[in-house]
Amino acid sequence: TVTPAIGNYAYSWSPATNLSAANILNPAATNMQNTTNYVLTVIPNGVAACAIKDTMRINVLQGFDIKNNDTTVCEGESVFIVTTGSSAYNYSWTPTTNVSNPNIQNPVITPDTLTTYVLTASYPGCQDSVQSITLDIEKIPYVNAGVDRLICQWDTAHLSSSVTPIVADPFYTFKWSV
Repeated sequence: TVTPAIGNYAYSWSPATNLSAANILNPAATNMQNTTNYVLTVIPNGVAACAIKDTMRINVLQGFDIKNNDTTVCEGESVFIVTTGSSAYNYSWTPTTNVSNPNIQNPVITPDTLTTYVLTASYPGCQDSVQSITLDIEKIPYVNAGVDRLICQWDTAHLSSSVTPIVADPFYTFKWSV
């Protein structure tokens, strides 16, 4: 940390990118897009050998991203949510129903109906970042392939099966295998 003292000081900030001036003690940094390490060099009374440096890191919060796509899962299954974003944010999921922890960035969600979950990332003084993901469930049907039977060689067996709940095609795909 640089402490002002009596004397003639030369100031130099590096890099000068996005600074209002690179040769004053307290420049303004604006329009920053990336995290930057700024180095302040102070040279007292023009004596370069006595120069002292200090570094200030400015982290730019750039929101977050939900990496999962909207999806449908089987009834009772969970989805591990994967996001990217700074741990400096306060995260909040809504609705909170079926979310393992509604105040963390990457919870596990076990949907029980079609739901759009909204994630809000907040940081004091910054605009909130908001994204959503829609999760749906597919009910697991009950399948009965029929009763076991004995038939004579070369006879034809008519297979009689059932699926509940009953829905109209094309919601179920039927596939018999041996």
